[in-house]
Amino acid sequence: MPSSLMLLFTAHEYLGRRSWCTAADGLLLLHCIDIMMAELQDTKGNSYLYREDLETGLEQCIYCLYGHPNKRTRAKHLQEHNAKQIPLTWERAVLIFQYFKPNILPEFDSYRTSTVSAELENLLKRISALVPPEEDPATKVDSYTAYIEGGTDKCPDPPFGNKTP
Repeated sequence: MPSSLMLLFTAHEYLGRRSWCTAADGLLLLHCIDIMMAELQDTKGNSYLYREDLETGLEQCIYCLYGHPNKRTRAKHLQEHNAKQIPLTWERAVLIFQYFKPNILPEFDSYRTSTVSAELENLLKRISALVPPEEDPATKVDSYTAYIEGGTDKCPDPPFGNKTP
Protein backbone atom coordinates (compact mmCIF):
# COMPACT_ATOMS: atom_id res chain seq x y z
CA MET A 1 0.00 0.00 0.00
CA PRO A 2 1.35 3.45 -0.83
CA SER A 3 2.68 5.44 2.12
CA SER A 4 0.24 8.29 1.37
CA LEU A 5 -2.68 5.94 2.03
CA MET A 6 -0.99 4.53 5.11
CA LEU A 7 -0.69 8.08 6.44
CA LEU A 8 -4.45 8.59 6.05
CA PHE A 9 -5.19 5.29 7.80
CA THR A 10 -2.78 6.12 10.63
CA ALA A 11 -4.16 9.65 11.06
CA HIS A 12 -7.68 8.27 11.33
CA GLU A 13 -6.59 5.62 13.81
CA TYR A 14 -4.77 8.11 16.08
CA LEU A 15 -7.53 10.73 15.95
CA GLY A 16 -10.11 8.01 16.58
CA ARG A 17 -8.44 7.08 19.86
CA ARG A 18 -9.48 10.49 21.18
CA SER A 19 -12.83 10.60 19.33
CA TRP A 20 -11.47 13.41 17.16
CA CYS A 21 -11.70 11.73 13.77
CA THR A 22 -14.79 13.73 12.77
CA ALA A 23 -13.43 17.06 14.04
CA ALA A 24 -13.73 20.01 11.64
CA ASP A 25 -16.96 18.52 10.23
CA GLY A 26 -15.15 15.32 9.29
CA LEU A 27 -12.91 16.90 6.65
CA LEU A 28 -10.17 14.32 7.11
CA LEU A 29 -12.55 11.39 6.73
CA LEU A 30 -14.36 13.00 3.80
CA HIS A 31 -10.98 13.38 2.10
CA CYS A 32 -10.14 9.77 2.96
CA ILE A 33 -13.40 8.60 1.39
CA ASP A 34 -12.65 10.54 -1.80
CA ILE A 35 -9.15 9.06 -2.04
CA MET A 36 -10.21 5.50 -1.20
CA MET A 37 -13.14 5.55 -3.64
CA ALA A 38 -10.83 6.78 -6.39
CA GLU A 39 -8.35 4.00 -5.57
CA LEU A 40 -11.08 1.35 -5.57
CA GLN A 41 -12.34 2.54 -8.95
CA ASP A 42 -8.84 2.61 -10.45
CA THR A 43 -8.56 -0.38 -12.75
CA LYS A 44 -5.13 0.47 -14.17
CA GLY A 45 -3.14 0.65 -10.94
CA ASN A 46 -2.17 -1.91 -8.34
CA SER A 47 -5.03 -1.14 -5.95
CA TYR A 48 -6.25 -4.73 -6.28
CA LEU A 49 -3.24 -5.73 -4.16
CA TYR A 50 -4.59 -3.85 -1.13
CA ARG A 51 -8.30 -3.75 -2.01
CA GLU A 52 -9.37 -5.42 1.25
CA ASP A 53 -7.47 -2.83 3.31
CA LEU A 54 -9.05 -0.03 1.27
CA GLU A 55 -12.53 -1.44 1.81
CA THR A 56 -11.93 -1.85 5.54
CA GLY A 57 -10.63 1.73 5.83
CA LEU A 58 -13.51 3.10 3.77
CA GLU A 59 -16.09 1.28 5.87
CA GLN A 60 -14.44 2.59 9.05
CA CYS A 61 -14.63 6.17 7.72
CA ILE A 62 -18.30 5.73 6.80
CA TYR A 63 -19.02 4.22 10.21
CA CYS A 64 -17.40 7.14 12.04
CA LEU A 65 -19.02 9.81 9.85
CA TYR A 66 -22.54 8.45 9.37
CA GLY A 67 -22.95 5.50 11.74
CA HIS A 68 -23.44 2.88 9.04
CA PRO A 69 -23.85 0.05 9.82
CA ASN A 70 -25.84 0.64 12.99
CA LYS A 71 -25.03 -2.74 14.47
CA ARG A 72 -21.28 -2.90 14.87
CA THR A 73 -21.46 -6.59 15.72
CA ARG A 74 -22.12 -7.42 12.08
CA ALA A 75 -18.86 -5.84 10.98
CA LYS A 76 -16.21 -7.06 13.39
CA HIS A 77 -13.47 -4.99 11.79
CA LEU A 78 -15.11 -1.67 12.74
CA GLN A 79 -13.78 0.15 15.79
CA GLU A 80 -15.93 2.37 17.96
CA HIS A 81 -14.31 5.82 18.01
CA ASN A 82 -17.31 7.48 19.72
CA ALA A 83 -16.87 10.43 17.38
CA LYS A 84 -19.69 12.85 16.69
CA GLN A 85 -21.43 11.91 13.45
CA ILE A 86 -22.10 14.43 10.72
CA PRO A 87 -25.30 14.67 8.68
CA LEU A 88 -25.35 12.79 5.38
CA THR A 89 -25.73 15.11 2.37
CA TRP A 90 -27.00 14.30 -1.12
CA GLU A 91 -23.54 14.83 -2.66
CA ARG A 92 -21.95 12.42 -0.20
CA ALA A 93 -24.87 10.01 -0.37
CA VAL A 94 -24.14 9.40 -4.04
CA LEU A 95 -20.63 8.15 -3.20
CA ILE A 96 -21.89 6.03 -0.32
CA PHE A 97 -24.58 4.53 -2.57
CA GLN A 98 -22.01 3.72 -5.26
CA TYR A 99 -20.00 1.75 -2.73
CA PHE A 100 -22.79 -0.15 -0.97
CA LYS A 101 -25.19 -0.83 -3.85
CA PRO A 102 -25.48 -4.50 -4.79
CA ASN A 103 -23.59 -5.52 -7.91
CA ILE A 104 -26.61 -7.54 -9.01
CA LEU A 105 -30.08 -6.32 -8.13
CA PRO A 106 -31.72 -9.06 -6.04
CA GLU A 107 -34.94 -10.55 -7.35
CA PHE A 108 -37.95 -11.66 -5.36
CA ASP A 109 -36.88 -15.29 -5.33
CA SER A 110 -33.12 -14.70 -5.04
CA TYR A 111 -31.00 -16.76 -2.71
CA ARG A 112 -30.78 -15.37 0.80
CA THR A 113 -27.10 -14.51 0.34
CA SER A 114 -27.88 -12.08 -2.49
CA THR A 115 -30.69 -10.21 -0.74
CA VAL A 116 -30.59 -6.69 0.65
CA SER A 117 -29.76 -6.67 4.37
CA ALA A 118 -31.76 -4.67 6.90
CA GLU A 119 -28.71 -2.42 7.39
CA LEU A 120 -28.50 -1.69 3.66
CA GLU A 121 -32.25 -1.09 3.55
CA ASN A 122 -31.93 1.50 6.34
CA LEU A 123 -29.06 3.19 4.50
CA LEU A 124 -31.03 3.28 1.23
CA LYS A 125 -34.00 4.81 3.05
CA ARG A 126 -31.71 7.48 4.51
CA ILE A 127 -30.35 8.21 1.04
CA SER A 128 -33.79 8.29 -0.61
CA ALA A 129 -34.92 10.91 1.92
CA LEU A 130 -32.11 13.16 0.65
CA VAL A 131 -33.08 13.11 -3.04
CA PRO A 132 -33.63 16.72 -4.18
CA PRO A 133 -37.19 17.43 -5.37
CA GLU A 134 -36.03 18.27 -8.91
CA GLU A 135 -34.42 14.83 -9.20
CA ASP A 136 -37.13 12.84 -7.42
CA PRO A 137 -38.87 10.55 -9.92
CA ALA A 138 -41.94 10.33 -7.68
CA THR A 139 -42.83 13.93 -8.56
CA LYS A 140 -43.07 13.03 -12.26
CA VAL A 141 -45.10 9.81 -12.03
CA ASP A 142 -48.43 11.54 -12.70
CA SER A 143 -47.20 13.20 -15.91
CA TYR A 144 -45.73 9.91 -17.19
CA THR A 145 -48.92 8.02 -16.34
CA ALA A 146 -51.09 10.62 -18.08
CA TYR A 147 -48.95 10.45 -21.21
CA ILE A 148 -48.91 6.62 -21.28
CA GLU A 149 -52.67 6.38 -20.75
CA GLY A 150 -53.37 9.01 -23.42
CA GLY A 151 -54.56 11.70 -21.02
CA THR A 152 -52.14 14.20 -22.57
CA ASP A 153 -50.29 14.55 -25.84
CA LYS A 154 -47.35 16.38 -24.26
CA CYS A 155 -44.44 14.03 -23.72
CA PRO A 156 -42.89 14.58 -20.27
CA ASP A 157 -39.23 15.45 -19.95
CA PRO A 158 -36.92 12.44 -19.77
CA PRO A 159 -35.88 11.55 -16.21
CA PHE A 160 -32.23 12.50 -16.74
CA GLY A 161 -32.76 15.54 -18.98
CA ASN A 162 -30.04 15.63 -21.60
CA LYS A 163 -27.67 13.68 -19.39
CA THR A 164 -27.28 9.95 -19.67
CA PRO A 165 -27.12 7.98 -16.43
